[in-house]
Amino acid sequence: MKQKLYYFLGLVAILCVSLWFSSCQKEEKFVPLKIFSVLPADALVGDTIVITGEGFSPDPSVNGIFFPGAARIVPIKKTASQLWVVVPDGATPGPVTVNILDEEVASSPSVFIKVPSVTKVEPAEAWVGDTVTLTGVNFRPRAFENRVYFKPGQSNPAVVVGGSSTELKVIVPWTTKESTTNIFGFDGPKLSLKTPFISSVVPGHGAVGAIVTLYGKGLPYDGSAQASLNGLGTVFSGTESTSRAVNVVVPVHATDGVWTLKYSEAYYVSSEQIFEVYPEIKEVVPVSGSAGVPVTISGTGFSHIADENKVYFNGKLAVVSEASETELVALVPSGFSTGPVWVTVNERKADGPVFSEADPDAPIIYSIVPNSGPALSEAVVNGKNFAATTAGNVVKIGSVAATVTSASATQLSVQIPATAATGPVSVTKAGLTGIGPKFTVTTGGAKPFISSIQPANASRGETITLRGGNFSAVKEDIVVNMPDGVGQMTVVSSAANEVVATVPNNFPAGTKALQVFQFGVASNALPVFVNGSPQIKSLSITEGFPGNILTIEGTDFGALEKDNTVKFDEVEATVTDANDPFPDRITVYVPDVAPGNHQVTVAVGNVSAPVVFRVKEKPVAVKNVYMAAQVTISTGQTWKILKSTFDPPTVTDVYNANNAGLTISTLAADFTNKKIYMLRGSSLARCNFTNTGYEELYTDAEAGTVSDFTLNTANGKLYWTTSDAMVMRGDVNGSGAPEKLLSYENGNVGYVTYGISYNPTDDMLYMIEYDAVNFVPAIGRMKADGSGTSTQLYTQGLTDPHDVRVDTDNNKMFVVDGAETILAGNADGTGTLSSFITITPGEVLVGMSLDIQDQYVYWAVFDNVGTTNVYRKRYDGALIPGTDPASNVQSVYAIKGSVQAGNAPTGLVVEESTGRGGAQRGSFSGMALKTISRKPLRKK
Repeated sequence: MKQKLYYFLGLVAILCVSLWFSSCQKEEKFVPLKIFSVLPADALVGDTIVITGEGFSPDPSVNGIFFPGAARIVPIKKTASQLWVVVPDGATPGPVTVNILDEEVASSPSVFIKVPSVTKVEPAEAWVGDTVTLTGVNFRPRAFENRVYFKPGQSNPAVVVGGSSTELKVIVPWTTKESTTNIFGFDGPKLSLKTPFISSVVPGHGAVGAIVTLYGKGLPYDGSAQASLNGLGTVFSGTESTSRAVNVVVPVHATDGVWTLKYSEAYYVSSEQIFEVYPEIKEVVPVSGSAGVPVTISGTGFSHIADENKVYFNGKLAVVSEASETELVALVPSGFSTGPVWVTVNERKADGPVFSEADPDAPIIYSIVPNSGPALSEAVVNGKNFAATTAGNVVKIGSVAATVTSASATQLSVQIPATAATGPVSVTKAGLTGIGPKFTVTTGGAKPFISSIQPANASRGETITLRGGNFSAVKEDIVVNMPDGVGQMTVVSSAANEVVATVPNNFPAGTKALQVFQFGVASNALPVFVNGSPQIKSLSITEGFPGNILTIEGTDFGALEKDNTVKFDEVEATVTDANDPFPDRITVYVPDVAPGNHQVTVAVGNVSAPVVFRVKEKPVAVKNVYMAAQVTISTGQTWKILKSTFDPPTVTDVYNANNAGLTISTLAADFTNKKIYMLRGSSLARCNFTNTGYEELYTDAEAGTVSDFTLNTANGKLYWTTSDAMVMRGDVNGSGAPEKLLSYENGNVGYVTYGISYNPTDDMLYMIEYDAVNFVPAIGRMKADGSGTSTQLYTQGLTDPHDVRVDTDNNKMFVVDGAETILAGNADGTGTLSSFITITPGEVLVGMSLDIQDQYVYWAVFDNVGTTNVYRKRYDGALIPGTDPASNVQSVYAIKGSVQAGNAPTGLVVEESTGRGGAQRGSFSGMALKTISRKPLRKK
């Protein structure tokens, strides 16, 4: 027995040791905070970068991230090993630090933040609302993404209406008189506001509530200033205002005076013109009657002194018996005739409606006593020409019929109806109607309220329960309907805190607000969703692309578009106008779903039967292209660089040589700085996209006989090959002497260079090379800094190559071989080159460029007649969406221009946004078909 006990105790000891060891092991699995990389390592303020490392907190908010010069931020997204962050305002170059509750801190290698800087404001003095141009560097390429402030005095960003990474167009907001421009937390030059002024007030007079326009310059129009009339504050109108025209509302109790827009105690602007406040007639009740009938005139700008108000009935002066600033009571004068009513107050006139002389037998109402009271209360209508029986009179309060309890020719006793609202009293007898004064319905007790409606989703014929308080216990006192008075439900029962009602079969589908109405008082309204039975009758189109607008017509849809859920299979479509009030029509955008047939349904609680819609593959946008062409002008021929856009189709001049003797043969473009580079004649040159600022960078005496060139704008470098077998490098602005990177003499291993293309992703130069002895072509690659020698990637499958373009992101290479062929291969040189496209014999291939963003090859073909056609094809050769009939080659441009084969034909540049296009490096490069005259000289 003792031995068993020893065994048991030993087993327990082993288990304890194991548990202790396991616990220690778990503690040892603690992962310290480390940062391995930050990519990209250079970024703009506002870019999203990824921090890769380990030991991050699982709670994103605990991972405090610090950039030099910026406040603490947290990631917008995280995984166990990566944090996604947006480069914050004020960030400067340096290490990025992750700080977890001040307990763990790790820093990255230095990250190069491209600090935005405003170097110039033009003009430096402007009015509010003017557009000024901010010039600088490192702005975000999409204008609206830039946050620009004018400080102090401005808390919200100014409106940026356009621009680029070096220039922004900004609307000057209302700010302090002297302000400092600021972009993403970095101060720039100062801006001075010109003194605002009000030049005119239109109209020069008006009534309370009227909209008046203040014209001038530099006026605060966005609500940042206080508007007032003669010291009485008012509001800007809901209509659109500008810095040149501000719309304001004449305030209640306004008196004559000047308009003022006040930004601060020391900074305000007033009109010189005195604005006159006029009276206004809003309502006349009744609008028909005979002499002696009291008429109530409602409006604004009246005098509370009765004698200062002159009331006329078609020119006949009436006696004013009661007066206030908003209401007059006048007795219809003897001898009046049908015509307009008007009021003058201190010689200022307000026009009213036509007052009609009543039929002599029509009821005439003098008064209702009392003139206010709750629903279901009693009142007496005094007048003449009433019917002597209760059944002979129809009495209404507003539009709701009251119960007549007794009647005589001059007096009617009535009960105010349960659903009555404040309005004029009318009496109808034998088809003739008289309209009298207003009766005001007052609250007959505490206002009812609704706290909930159950169920919140109901079907027609079902009962719903409205819970709340202050309801009448008599169900006949209660009306349940929508605030506009329609959709009345059948009240089943009521109690002080609960009303039960049935949804009628004709109640509209969708989300509707319901109220409880009792004793002339309406409760608050709460929504209930009533299920419909939708049916789709037709589709405006039965096939289309994502983003197309589709109109669905049918029955029993929700009253507003937002009440309906439209799905393509399980993907919900977005309605074009959520508040569109057409219950038999829904308009949606076709969602971004896979191509093919999809089942379209509409749900309004219940789901309709499906209808088939075919979604076509979304076409990739055709990019803008830049191309050189020789065109006919009135005096002969000239070379131009043309920009072509696809939608809308336009062709514009970027550069006009005005000299037929100097050809343009190779193009490259820097879209960040808006400059086009060219080989014009025998010189490397550039100009602005606006056909200005032409400058020669390197002449043939400096550069040699250029075969091809390419750009590296990130480092400000220009590379070119020459016919005597050299790779040269110079500055993009032409400063400094060219330097020789590679030549037959300095180690090119017996090969001479020809076409050249810089690729920023790997910082490499890709080149066409020819064996110096046997003149056998190859594709080579070398470092852009000139170190080392060229490495050959392809030596087979080439006949007469002219140029090469690479996309290392997708491991693609494309080579122009001869005048009719483009070859395709891998950028790393693996595999073999194969034919990608062969053009029609007799035509000439005159340019090629890549759309790396969408993986398309663009090429230009001259038809030897007078037109250069531009085509595109996907890297993988697949059919191009949107082509009809379906094809893997799409004709995108037809550009008029004579390109003479053998005499320096055109170059081609595609505008797109990859590292070869602009987002990373800002450089684009094109190619030109090289004639035999530009091939490198064979070395003997």
